[in-house]
Amino acid sequence: MPRSKPTALYFSINISDQAPSMSYYEYNVSSNGFEVIAEYSDHTVNKLIIPLIKSLNKLEPKGKRTIIFLAAPPGAGKTTLSKVIEQLSEELSNQKKIIAAGLDGFHFKSDYLKNNHVLFEGERILLNSIKGSPLSFNIGHFIKKLEESTTNEECLWPTYDRNIHDIIEDNLKIDSTILLVEGNWLLLNDEAWSIARKYCDLSIFIDACPNLLKTRLIDRKCRGGLSRPEAEQFYEKSDIKNVLNVLNNSVRPDICLKFKDDGRELICKSGCDILN
Repeated sequence: MPRSKPTALYFSINISDQAPSMSYYEYNVSSNGFEVIAEYSDHTVNKLIIPLIKSLNKLEPKGKRTIIFLAAPPGAGKTTLSKVIEQLSEELSNQKKIIAAGLDGFHFKSDYLKNNHVLFEGERILLNSIKGSPLSFNIGHFIKKLEESTTNEECLWPTYDRNIHDIIEDNLKIDSTILLVEGNWLLLNDEAWSIARKYCDLSIFIDACPNLLKTRLIDRKCRGGLSRPEAEQFYEKSDIKNVLNVLNNSVRPDICLKFKDDGRELICKSGCDILN
């Protein structure tokens, strides 16, 4: 299935007569079936994202291709960032193409989630009620696809569509020499997920404040069809637990990033020497 190419718009904003104008890049990207407009500061694009792409090009892969893990709590902007990295890799000269793939494509299928129970916090509940938690992912299928990606020139990965709330099998062709995988649980301090990390050549984490993620997550559920009360209930029952689990139980990454203020300025907290 052909991938549509996002477009970028460069513009400036004059905050006040005393303050200098601030320049931003605007990107239109497709994220799990939704069209999203992302804005990043000029500094973020030219001093962090582009140097990151160039650094990824220099890595020596363990297998057929370089595999990068980009982890972050829900709502932190990892999917959008991965799509922008994908676009810029194609626009920059003398750089290898990067394909971005999401861990969300490895959810168990919707029918399975709606018809199977699990013991969670001492209560027997439907998997669908904690969709997005580590238990709702088919980690075995994910590891199998990682193995294929290290040994095969080409392979097909599943994707997730928030419009139908389900995965689409074999929907993304992986044929690049660099694969960027984004997801919540890629760095989870857990035995099963540590097996997946054996295929990773470089790990990146986006840190975020839980309070800043709440509005994003509730709005996202509303766009997916839930009423606001339903979205708020899901946040309290599932999303906030996932946010805290990612922030508190992820292993140390090679590079740690963090968005400032309104999410348009990205800074490097640790591992910054890799970007030089």
